[in-house]
Amino acid sequence: MDGALSLNLYPPGSSQPRHEHDFGSITLILAGSLSECVGNRTEMAGPLSISIKPPGIPHADRIGPAGARMLQLRIHPREYDSLVRSGVPVDRWQWLHGGPPARALLALARTHRTGSTLTADVHDALAALTDAVPLASRPPRWLTLVREAIDDDPGAAPRVRELAAKAGVHPVYLARQFRRFFGCSVMAHVRRRRAHAAAALIAGGLGLADVARRSGYSDHAHLSRDFKSLVGVCPRELRRLAGSR
Repeated sequence: MDGALSLNLYPPGSSQPRHEHDFGSITLILAGSLSECVGNRTEMAGPLSISIKPPGIPHADRIGPAGARMLQLRIHPREYDSLVRSGVPVDRWQWLHGGPPARALLALARTHRTGSTLTADVHDALAALTDAVPLASRPPRWLTLVREAIDDDPGAAPRVRELAAKAGVHPVYLARQFRRFFGCSVMAHVRRRRAHAAAALIAGGLGLADVARRSGYSDHAHLSRDFKSLVGVCPRELRRLAGSR
């Protein structure tokens, strides 16, 4: 893999006016938050969120009140076209929030810190990224509302039957369509969003017992076990990578 890996720190409240890069990039937020504007779209992102940007995309960024710490993989122009041809979804601006790509990029962050070789971990991260982006087109409105209901309250524990009843569809149909458009089961998405919510609190330095309570985990042990399974690192390791005490 021909590229460069960097760990970037941004001060609280800073901003970058509209600009563009001559390289593609994949960026993982380790701590803090930002809003990014491309055209008339604005994306809000926090820990475990992943930005994918092709070269030449004009964008503007505003860093949140706690600053931001990010791991960025720059894709050299001579490597970019071959990645697109091989099916890696780096040809359009998009954000992903948690899931297997975040796990793979966290492994990359750990490798970067220890100074080990990057090649295998980079390929693993790109493979996870490819698997995470579903091939289906725009989901129906009712299905988007189901996912938004989950995302708005990641600490809740909704049942597929309850979500289907609110959407007015059969639970089996909901389960099948959710997997088709979003690439995972409903409950897998619930678990990922819960871990994503916990990551923001962990990176911000909140005590783990409070993180568990606010993120919908039954206790500290449940948080640690589920978080390690989904994210690939334990909460304390994420806190170290995020630079939090």
